[in-house]
Amino acid sequence: MEVIVRRARVFYFNRMTGNSLTPESVAEHEPSLGAVPPAIDPVTDFAAQGHEETRFLSFTELRALIEEGKTDLIPNNRVISDALNNARPSESVTMPRKKPWETG
Repeated sequence: MEVIVRRARVFYFNRMTGNSLTPESVAEHEPSLGAVPPAIDPVTDFAAQGHEETRFLSFTELRALIEEGKTDLIPNNRVISDALNNARPSESVTMPRKKPWETG
């Protein structure tokens, strides 16, 4: 399984960068063949770095927050009410466009 994932990553990397790495050369330079990237906890990682400003989340971070039900921690995520707008509709102030046979 790891070999397949490595080959896919190398293919994608080569395709995006124009390089011509081989999966074998990448395997030689990896610290451990069985190494799995650490699990990402976007909330604690971001908060631990002392960031309070809005930033863009990666797809992985966004997916993790949604799967954990922590949608309130997603930047720029607004809660939209299910209630209808109670305001009166606005009145049209422009004249309707004339039909081709009305011009003249």
